Amino acid sequence: MITRKVSRRHALTQTGLLAGAAVVCQKLSEVKAAAHPVAAQVDGRVLVTHLAIGWEVQAREILVVLDSEEQRLALRESRTRRDGFAAKLEALRVQITAEQEAASKHRAARSVAIAELRAKVEESEARAKYAEFQLSTLAKLRARNAASLEDYQHGRAEAEALRAAVKTNQLAVERLEREREVAGSDRQVRIAGLESDAVELAGHIAAEEATARRLEHAIELRNVRAPVSGRVGEVVPEFREGSVVRAGVKLGSIIPAGEPRAVAMFPVAAVGRIQPQQPARLRLHGFPWTQYGTVRARVTDVGNEASGGLIRVELSLMPHPYSPIPIAHGLPGTAEVEIERVTPAVLVLRATGRYLAARRSSAIPSDRSEP
Repeated sequence: MITRKVSRRHALTQTGLLAGAAVVCQKLSEVKAAAHPVAAQVDGRVLVTHLAIGWEVQAREILVVLDSEEQRLALRESRTRRDGFAAKLEALRVQITAEQEAASKHRAARSVAIAELRAKVEESEARAKYAEFQLSTLAKLRARNAASLEDYQHGRAEAEALRAAVKTNQLAVERLEREREVAGSDRQVRIAGLESDAVELAGHIAAEEATARRLEHAIELRNVRAPVSGRVGEVVPEFREGSVVRAGVKLGSIIPAGEPRAVAMFPVAAVGRIQPQQPARLRLHGFPWTQYGTVRARVTDVGNEASGGLIRVELSLMPHPYSPIPIAHGLPGTAEVEIERVTPAVLVLRATGRYLAARRSSAIPSDRSEP
């Protein structure tokens, strides 16, 4: 509602004033913010509290510590399991390395054995060729009766034995090659199984690390930290060490450091009438203005969106340096904003215009009235 009061500060002026409720607040740096509530993010029992009215705190400083013994025990258990899995994984990796080295050495040994047998095959083939040559010579001598039957038969038997030795050595070479392939496949299967176990253990370790991080986060949530730097301005009376708090329930509030300001709620009809830079004054309820005077202020910001039929108006304070009023957070009062100044003649003309308009509207007959 717009009200008008005659100002005696200037003999020929009149001041229009718009009144509304207000409270004195604080602002932090250039961010216009009121007191910040302190609340726990989880339920818990209070172990330690540093909340005390007037205490100066820094942002992110621990104010309240809730009981987290259960989470700490679970974290210790998770870390023990993780360390056990890590030890098994290390041993498994050592075993995998040993298996790979053994497989490499086994392949090298098999290669040497196969090379040795192949050399024996070559030796047997050479002896078999020589035996074949001797057998052909004995056959020629036998045809001329220059060699006995016993010598011929002995030469043929020796040639056949050497041919069989060649075949035996060739089969031994093939057998060693097959054994090398089978042994290599078996070791590869064994190594693959060990690597699969290692991957599974690595997954267990990753899961335990994730569990540990979750528990660490749960423990951190039980440390209630200061949202901003400032001074503790409120502590809930029933809050103390040993009490149980609920998540989101306000435990206290912190008032950021900064220059004071006033926040007033005006009727929505004031939209467009109140503008930035308009002068204003505050009358604080705890300090009667007849004794302590008023606090000068100036409009800085005006809201455009109404809430509950009221708009928000922010004012910067300009208290007198010798004013006895202590400017502090939470002081209730009223704000009066000067919206215009007019001369008495203009007021008379406006009142006359309204009076004549009212007389004219009452004198005009309606459509239903008779002449």
